Amino acid sequence: MNIEAERGALSALINLDDFAFTLPFKLSEDDFSNVTNKVIAKVVLHLVETGQKPNKNLILSTAKTLALDNFDEITKSGAELNDIIALKPKSDEALMYVRQVKKESMKRTAKSQLRNLADYVDSTEDTLSTILTRFEDTVLSVTSSVDYTENQAIKLADIIDQELAFLGENPGNMGLDIGMPNWQERVGGLSNGLVHAIIATNKTGKSNIGMNAALQISKHLPVLYIDTEMDKSLVTTRIFSILTKLPTNMIKKGFWNDPTKDEYEHWPRIQAGKEEFKQLNITYIRAAGKQVTDMIPAMRRWVIQNKVGAEGKFPQGLIIYDYVKLADFNDLKRFGLQEWQLLGLSMSALKDFCNKYQVPCLTFGQTNREDDSTINCLGASKRIADLVDSVSLFKAKTPELQAQDPNGTHLLRVFVARHGPGTAEDEHIQMQYDKSTGQMSELGMFKFKQKAPETETYHKRGRKKKHDDPTVEEILEGDGFRD
Repeated sequence: MNIEAERGALSALINLDDFAFTLPFKLSEDDFSNVTNKVIAKVVLHLVETGQKPNKNLILSTAKTLALDNFDEITKSGAELNDIIALKPKSDEALMYVRQVKKESMKRTAKSQLRNLADYVDSTEDTLSTILTRFEDTVLSVTSSVDYTENQAIKLADIIDQELAFLGENPGNMGLDIGMPNWQERVGGLSNGLVHAIIATNKTGKSNIGMNAALQISKHLPVLYIDTEMDKSLVTTRIFSILTKLPTNMIKKGFWNDPTKDEYEHWPRIQAGKEEFKQLNITYIRAAGKQVTDMIPAMRRWVIQNKVGAEGKFPQGLIIYDYVKLADFNDLKRFGLQEWQLLGLSMSALKDFCNKYQVPCLTFGQTNREDDSTINCLGASKRIADLVDSVSLFKAKTPELQAQDPNGTHLLRVFVARHGPGTAEDEHIQMQYDKSTGQMSELGMFKFKQKAPETETYHKRGRKKKHDDPTVEEILEGDGFRD
């Protein structure tokens, strides 16, 4: 027990504006072990979470509202509260106090959970997969104590009026609008907690979908842009190119700043674009060489700092994750998993995070097979399709497709969608993409008059088709799968 740290943390929550929202985790009254500190924390955290600035009078009146009849006795007629308020720690000192409080709280949780796990292991006759699940649940329980969230049971009959009122007052609401109405309709919208994956072959231009979305949304809401390949300079330049509609390569060369060069004619547009760009709310994080699970703490901090977690119906921000890669050898060795398992783990972590904090996410991946007529062109496709809310394919039209559908340079197919109709086998969304400036737009829907043209088949002669990816339980309990 560290009473000094608990009192310092409470003083910071009372005295420092928005201090709770700058923390990399969420505090709860259960993080405080001292009885007096715990009851004060209950009131202070209630005020913070309801958007109120705590002060002594408000704390005392709120304690009565919360029916804490013994508050006056526990706080010695407010003397304990006065002492806590008077501490007034600085930001760095306050963060040290909070970390110490959380550390002690997590140690208590870990000891309790591990004792329970030990008792379970000593007596269980469960299967290997069930035991493994229990291990994972225990670890998750301990680590998630840092992100305490209250699971409140809700009687659905009590909220039906509210739900229908929202739908009736907001007809056609499909979440965030990134300027792709047909795609948004087919996937069911970019709404709170949903993760939509767009896959493509290398160098097709899938990143520009994310950049166009970031540009569109960041004019009004915060956007977190996580990139596993491009550094901050390249991402900034490419988004600036989309904003100004000027070629990326021309901007990168810099001759627009030389009055003796022809490119100098673009100088006024670049200066105006610079001021427009400064109004955008885009946060960039580089994730080179990292898995999604490595990025969860940074994503959580961004959500808390920007107050993006949505309690209401409308999204308060957007996460763009470009992109979830196939694992390399070092990752497989580090986690002790097969490639398809690690890819599935990454998608699952992304979905769990977005669902927990109620923020929409647009993510990307690469196809790893030549045949892109079905979702099987994505590695671990069966598992990933179960984890995310939609999977779409973005591709450049082949000459054969261009002959049948000359409208647009690219297409989008929605293979699977949990909340929307997707696209049929004989239709796609027409897309126009200008690689030089990153401009991208929908042109409409196209439906083939006859069967869609066949694409090159992946399973060539003499090569056997593989079974569906086995589940973790099948691998642990069975004899495995053979080609």
